[in-house]
Amino acid sequence: MKTITKLGPYKVQLDLKKSFPVALEFLSGPNAILPSGIWSTAKEYAEGKFDYATVKPIGTGSYKITKAVPCDSVIMEINKDQMEGSLKGKLLIGKLVFRITGDTERQMVELLTGGLIGFGKISKDNAQDLKSMNTVHVLNAKAMRIKYIAMDRADRAKGSPL
Repeated sequence: MKTITKLGPYKVQLDLKKSFPVALEFLSGPNAILPSGIWSTAKEYAEGKFDYATVKPIGTGSYKITKAVPCDSVIMEINKDQMEGSLKGKLLIGKLVFRITGDTERQMVELLTGGLIGFGKISKDNAQDLKSMNTVHVLNAKAMRIKYIAMDRADRAKGSPL
């Protein structure tokens, strides 16, 4: 990134140091806009290296990250400072808890005891075991993430091909 210029309250111009064809792909993902100086709050080790995972997360969307434990969990709660009139309407789930549980056996126990709502990518044998219990809904389905860039051949965007 060479420079970022603010053109208005909802518009910025990005100037790149060199050609970067996937720039729009990177920008369309889950990127954060962080306040100036945020990285200086990282814990510094004796050898002078910084642990950027110790920087307190922030949030300005529907949910705020209220707690993050690296390699363990993330807790998000409704952002009471969110702007009124959101297209999403009033949120009904007050707290979201994401836990990293890599062990399939632990995932199955958590699911059966109510500690987990769902998970994916399990073996066919484990899926059959869960299905035979008749207490869990097992669905074998493919998932696909679609991304695209719309090209404006009719020049409706007045000078921009996107």
